[in-house]
This record gives sequence, structure tokens and C-alpha cells, in this order.
Amino acid sequence: NNNNLDEMLICGPTYLILVEIHLRAFQLGLKKDAFKRFLQKFYATIYIDESSHPKLYANIQKSLGPIWFYSLLYFSTLSSYIIMPIINYLNNVKVPLYKMYYPFDITSNAIYVAIVLSNIWVGFTVITMVTGEDNVLSEVMLHLNGRFLLLQQKLRHDAERLLHVVDDRNIADGLRRRVIE
Repeated sequence: NNNNLDEMLICGPTYLILVEIHLRAFQLGLKKDAFKRFLQKFYATIYIDESSHPKLYANIQKSLGPIWFYSLLYFSTLSSYIIMPIINYLNNVKVPLYKMYYPFDITSNAIYVAIVLSNIWVGFTVITMVTGEDNVLSEVMLHLNGRFLLLQQKLRHDAERLLHVVDDRNIADGLRRRVIE
């Protein structure tokens, strides 16, 4: 029934999410070389490895824990996309995994299986996009913050050392040279 406002309000956002995720996935695919270069630069210049700064690395990993937990929760919801079709099959119920309006009958086996597989694919696509973006953004932000803390620590150390030199006429020049390094 195309005039049912309730179905439109329930199904409309689902279609919008599908369109948005596919556009974002295609855009990411088009920009994958730039993203690859960004990741190479990130791991070469920003990433803080465990061997060079073990305490800071441990703090970063600890801060990433909640993000990984939420990612795990997202992926656990994907398991329901596998379990529900089995339960529906055992109960002889043919409904999509999430509320959508189809302008045709979905009760024939071939169409129902195609719709369920499509629903699983969409769920997987949405979850990987959402968790992937969250994980990459969190990782980059935490490592950038770590680099800032290391820079701040180095600057304080250099400033302290320059304040204790005997010739205090060139303190500003010395600090400027240290900052530029």
C-alpha cells in the first residue's frame, strides 16, 4: 500500500541509509589511492610503536578499547542477520531482516533468498563502513595526540635545558632552533 504513511516512515530511512552507504563506499573506492598514501604517511611519521614508547603505546591501546568493544557489538548484530533467516525458515515465515516495503510478493523461495542475501550484504556493508571509519579515525586521533604529547615533552625539556645555560643571551634563538627541529 503506497499510501501507508507508517510504512513510508519506517522504510524510508532504510532506503536512505542504503543509498548513503553505497555512495560512501563508491567514493572510498574512487579515493583509495589517496587513502593508501595517507595510511603510508600515518604509519611512517605519526604512528607510535610499542618499541619506541611502550607507556604511551599502552595508553593509546587502552583508549582504543571502547572503540573495539563497540565494533564488536556492531559485528555481533550481524550474527543476528545469519540466525534470523534460519529461525524464520524453521517457523515458515518469510519476512526481510529489517523493515522494508517491496512492491512485489517476496514469499517465493528464490526471491526471498535473494532478499535475505541482499539484507545480509547491506548489513555487512553498513557495519564495516561504520566500524572502519570509527576505528581509523580513533587510531589517527590518538596517535596524533600521542605525537603532540611527545612534542610537548621535548619542548619542555629543551626549554628547561636552555634556561639553565650560562649564556642566556641566545635563549630565544636556541628555543626557536629546537622548535624548528
